[in-house]
Amino acid sequence: MMQRRTAQHARHVARHAAPATHAADSRAERANAPVAGHVATPARKPSHFASAGSAGKRPGPARPAGGHQAKGKKKLPIPLPALVAIILVAVVAAGFGGYMIWRQLTGAQAGHEKISAAIEAMGKSDDSVIALNEAITDTSSSLDAAALEKVASSAQDGLANLDGVTSQLDAARGYDEFFTDDDRDAIKAPESSAVARRDLVDSGCKVVGLRAKALRSRASLDEALGYAVDADAEVEESVKAASEYAKSISGQDSSVKHATVPVDHDKKAADFLQQATTALDAAKKECPSIDFSSYETYLRKKGEAVAKLTEVDQAIQKKDYEKAAKLVVEYNKLDDEAAKAAQKLPTDEDQLFSAAVEKDTKESLDAYNKAFEKVAAADAKIREYQGVQSGEDSAA
Repeated sequence: MMQRRTAQHARHVARHAAPATHAADSRAERANAPVAGHVATPARKPSHFASAGSAGKRPGPARPAGGHQAKGKKKLPIPLPALVAIILVAVVAAGFGGYMIWRQLTGAQAGHEKISAAIEAMGKSDDSVIALNEAITDTSSSLDAAALEKVASSAQDGLANLDGVTSQLDAARGYDEFFTDDDRDAIKAPESSAVARRDLVDSGCKVVGLRAKALRSRASLDEALGYAVDADAEVEESVKAASEYAKSISGQDSSVKHATVPVDHDKKAADFLQQATTALDAAKKECPSIDFSSYETYLRKKGEAVAKLTEVDQAIQKKDYEKAAKLVVEYNKLDDEAAKAAQKLPTDEDQLFSAAVEKDTKESLDAYNKAFEKVAAADAKIREYQGVQSGEDSAA
């Protein structure tokens, strides 16, 4: 029994002996193997017989081999030079952005100033344009030819201001990159107005000029007719003087004792008729579209009659009464022809000239009205732009 137990115990020991030995060998191998590159060394207890230099000091934690820092100390995620560079780039970007904003604001402001300067330059022509318009539209105007010509001259001088408009707008276009669409439209408005104003002044001055010429022509015609009336008066005086002289020859009481008196009146009549012809030529030159032929015919017939009357009086002065009698017949015939010519003269000179002016100025007046509409439309856009700018300035 005792032997059986001993044998069983021996088998049990034999069954577990090999694994135990293997485990012991395995633990020995792990204890002697290197760990993560470090050489395994047996732990050493601190000696109670430490040197004086190390007395009182506690041993620090063991440092890993290879110079690695202790676990838990963090590295910088970005190197310092790179971080400085990033900050500099950010500062430069912010500065550049600020510069671009400043550039946009100052550029737009400079462009607006050029547009405003162009509008201001154009406004300097307003007074002369308004005066021109009043001269054209006011049919009851009492302006004479000289006043109308002064209005036209002033309007022409006002065109010089439009040169400033063009130069300012050209300068404003240099700021196009800073402009809005409204700004670009604002440039077009004064430009259109300037072009239309030139057309308006050009056509308007033609209208006013033609009216001034018509007024001068009318004045010259009135002068011619006045001289013709003076000539008639001298002819009447000549006939009276000849009658009085005839009384003197027959021995009757008379206020005229000399035959030269009728002749002197004849010469004066002829001089007046010559002046009338000169004035009529001036009227024709000022307004060639008017038919002055009836006035020319009258003055010519009247001149022929006066010339024949002069021959009559000169024959009487020479006491050639027979010749004088024959010449009187011829004179009466010419005087009748002159009277008939006078009846063919226009009875309404105002209508004669107004019809001619309407015809002469029609083309220019149509052009003026079209230009005026363009100016009004462009100026309305300018006022709208100025209102917008005023609102923006107030908001700013």
